[in-house]
Amino acid sequence: MKKRINALLSLLTVIMVALIGLTLLSNQSEEVTNGLAQSSTSGEGQQEGIEVHGNWTIEILNEDGSIANKKSFENALAGGEKVIAEVLTRQSTPGSWSIWLSGTNGPCETDNGAPQPCSIYEPQLNITVPSSGENEDKIVLSGTTTAEIDHFINQVGTFIGTCGPDVAPEDCSSNPSSWFTRHYMDSSDSISVSAGQQVNVTVVLSFE
Repeated sequence: MKKRINALLSLLTVIMVALIGLTLLSNQSEEVTNGLAQSSTSGEGQQEGIEVHGNWTIEILNEDGSIANKKSFENALAGGEKVIAEVLTRQSTPGSWSIWLSGTNGPCETDNGAPQPCSIYEPQLNITVPSSGENEDKIVLSGTTTAEIDHFINQVGTFIGTCGPDVAPEDCSSNPSSWFTRHYMDSSDSISVSAGQQVNVTVVLSFE
C-alpha cells in the first residue's frame, strides 16, 4: 500500500512539472505576439496550481449502534507541504500515519486516567488507495476509537512519520510525528461526545 501511495506522490511530481512547462511555453508565445497579452496571461497562470484536499467525515455512534451525530468538513495543510517536498525530492521516506482528535481536555484518557486527545494509529488505522469508485487514486484513512470521557472534539488532524532516504517505506517504523493536515472548529461546529460512544473517522486526501 505504501508503494501505491509513493506512486501517487510521484504522479503529483509529473503533473507539477508538466504545468510548469505549459506555463513557460504560454508565456514565451505571448511575449512574441503581444506584450500586453503576455502580462494578462501570466497573471492568469499564477492562479493555477495543484491543491491538496482533506475531506473528513466523523460519525458518532451510541453504544446501541444508533447514529448520534455525523459531520463532514474539509481541512488544510499544516506542515504537509514540507513532507510532500521532502518525499518528492527523495530526502525522506514516508512512514506510518495517524489521526488525532482533540478537545480542551479529552475525549480520551491516559492509562492513569488523565484526559488526553484520542489518536488512531496503524494498523488500527486503515490506509487505502482505491483503484476505482469516487475515491479512485485518493489516499483514504479510516479508523475507529472510543470516547472515554464526556467532552467534545474541536480540533482534528493527520500525522505522518518519516525516515531517512536510505530506508525503504516498508521498513520505516518512525512514529507519525509530523503534522500533515489540521482543522479547528468554532464552538458552533464542535462535536459533542459521551463516554462509551464510538467515533468513526474517514479522511480522504486528494491532489487536484
